[in-house]
This record gives sequence, C-alpha cells and structure tokens, in this order.
Amino acid sequence: MTAVISAFLWDVRLQYRAGFYHAAAFVLLFWLAVGRGLITGSAQWLLPPLLAGNLLMAGFYFVCGFFLLERDEGTLEARRVTPLSTRGLLGARAAGLLVLGLIENVLVALILSGLPAAPILLLLGLIGGMAILIFLGVIAVSRHASLNTFLMPSMLWSSVIALPTVTWLLQWHHPALVIHPIQAAMEFLRAAYEPAGATGDSLWLAALSLVLWASVLARLAGRALRSMQDGEREAA
Repeated sequence: MTAVISAFLWDVRLQYRAGFYHAAAFVLLFWLAVGRGLITGSAQWLLPPLLAGNLLMAGFYFVCGFFLLERDEGTLEARRVTPLSTRGLLGARAAGLLVLGLIENVLVALILSGLPAAPILLLLGLIGGMAILIFLGVIAVSRHASLNTFLMPSMLWSSVIALPTVTWLLQWHHPALVIHPIQAAMEFLRAAYEPAGATGDSLWLAALSLVLWASVLARLAGRALRSMQDGEREAA
C-alpha cells in the first residue's frame, strides 16, 4: 500500500511537470470566460455530451500521453525493479488522473450549470466515465511507442468512444445504447441535473454497464501495461 501511495504522489508530480494541470486550468479559464451559466433550464440536456467530451481529453488522451512520455524517456521499464506491481502501477496512475479529471469536470459542471440537484449522481457519472476512459487509453496506447504511430489510431478510438455523444446531440435515445459505457456515464450526468427525467431502472442499467465495463477493461489494461513493460525490457 505504501508503494502505491508513493507512486500516486510521484505520478501527480509528473502530471504537473507534463503540463496536465496547466491544460486543466486553461479549460477552466476558458469556460469561466465564455460559458459561465451557459447551460441552464431547457438547455441542460447539452451538459452530459459536453462533459463526456471533456472526459475524453482528461482520461483517454492524458493517460496515453503519460505512457508515451514514459516510453520516450525510458522510465517505464525502470518501474519493474520497484516493489510496485503492474496492478499497483495501473491503480496509482488511474487514481492520479481520476483526481485531476474529477476536480476539473466538477468545476466545469458548476461553471456551466451551477449546483446539480443530485451531486452524488454527478460524481458517479464522472468517476465511472473517467475510469473507463483511462483503462481504454492504456489498452489503446500499449502497442505504440511514439505519438506519430499513435495519432491516427487514436482518432479511430476516440470516434468509437464518442459515438454516444453524437446520438445524444441528435436526441436519439434508445435503452440499448446504455450498453456503451459513455452513454451509461452520461445517463448519470443527466440524472444529476434532471432527476425527474431519470428512472430507477435506467440508472440501475447504467450502473451495471459501468461496473461490467470497468471490471473487464481494468483486467485488459493490466495485461496491456504488462505487455508494454515486457516490450521495453526486450528493447533494452
């Protein structure tokens, strides 16, 4: 546990050095300047896809950038000689990015729409969405050693990930869409601000979808991270 906490604190410092906190601050300043109180009343249905797009950057692209930076500097292989297990490294990294993404997106939601009627649902949606996107990012980046090789595939990944935001903006809602984890996260975000429009069954299905996806993707992300470390060792 001590090793995981130390890795978490070290990752937070690395995130700051890599400019992740500066990027988050820029997003907040942008919305403070142009979007304060923008999404209220009948327009609140626009908040979930907007937050989902923000989570895509804070979760998927940040974790991909983190690992690409480590592979470029050769520090990923060095972690194998520490007491930290692959699972511990994944947990510490996910926790560090989750804290940053959660703080950023809670503040974005408050700037755009004010206090939600059900804050716990907002937190659950953001945490679930961030976790899913972090694990997907690890899986997506595991076969790439540089930004040049990852850039084009990342566009395909992000298109599939962001698909529910398109159907949401088109106002096409179907119960089967909750199978997609980002749709499930957005259901929680909508219910946070429009609790009267959410049903218990829809939220239970969304919760089940998030838990199942997170469980499967966490396991796959662990394997992907182990594969990255093995690849670094062979290259060395």
